[in-house]
Amino acid sequence: MNKIILGNCAEELQKLEDNSVDAFVTSPPYDNLRDYNGYSFPFEDIATEMYNKLADGGVIVWVVGDAVLKGSETGSSFRQAIFFQELGLRIHDTMIYEKNGSSFPARRTGNRYSQVFEYMFVFSKGKPKTANLICDKKNKWSGWTTFGKGTNRDKDGRLIEGKGRKPTPNFSPRHNVWKYNTGKSYTTKDSFAFEHPAMFPESLAEDHIMTWTNPGDLVVDPFVGAGTTTKMAAINGRQWIGIDMSEEYVEIAKKRMEVADQMIQDGYERVYTPEEEQKAGELTHKEISSMSKKNLVELALKLQGGLK
Repeated sequence: MNKIILGNCAEELQKLEDNSVDAFVTSPPYDNLRDYNGYSFPFEDIATEMYNKLADGGVIVWVVGDAVLKGSETGSSFRQAIFFQELGLRIHDTMIYEKNGSSFPARRTGNRYSQVFEYMFVFSKGKPKTANLICDKKNKWSGWTTFGKGTNRDKDGRLIEGKGRKPTPNFSPRHNVWKYNTGKSYTTKDSFAFEHPAMFPESLAEDHIMTWTNPGDLVVDPFVGAGTTTKMAAINGRQWIGIDMSEEYVEIAKKRMEVADQMIQDGYERVYTPEEEQKAGELTHKEISSMSKKNLVELALKLQGGLK
């Protein structure tokens, strides 16, 4: 527990207890990257071990894309998803990791648009036992209610007036397309970590860890690479294990965990919906929606006079 392991993940995962892992958050090598820093990638063996070690209600976040070979996308990501399903997992959600730019932008004379996303498959062993949906999507009409009251039909088919509708909250759950800036100072501020060629953003790993696990849960990354998943798990109070076959990457990951230790000592805390400062004299949507017609007219006239 709480260690970076140098070794073959298919073999190392066998050493864990069955049904002991609350979440796997990982991004495997794929297609023309199947030889990972000189090592092979036996997908089916690894996926089977992940299934065996995943707890009931646990999830696997599988971040993957498809290479273009001989003019066609390989489709290996979908074949992997189907294999996980055949093992007995649910495809709970097919999410999208959208990047802020492309490494190979489309040319006007080309025949393919710029590739700026990867899949984030969320597989679950039964119904997810934890789902802390991140509510950081700002609502334009926060505080407002729709006009009138809802109606329902009783057993006799008659319409009966429902209860008053609740005001729209300030924030709602985000959508399942998550956009991140990538590159130096965005993916991570740990400049030494870029010795690894294919990191996903720290925020991506953190957002999934915060969504699908609770403090004290065990998060495992069998392709830990530069240690992004284990770092984010540690600073958010989760137990963690990272596995990698590359000695070079294991050393980077261990160094990342030293950064994590310092962040923990400094009292790191992830806040998703910081309270916005309200300007003096500024009315909220909720205050406006509760005003009488007379007061609304007076406010409109006042604003009109201020615009002259």
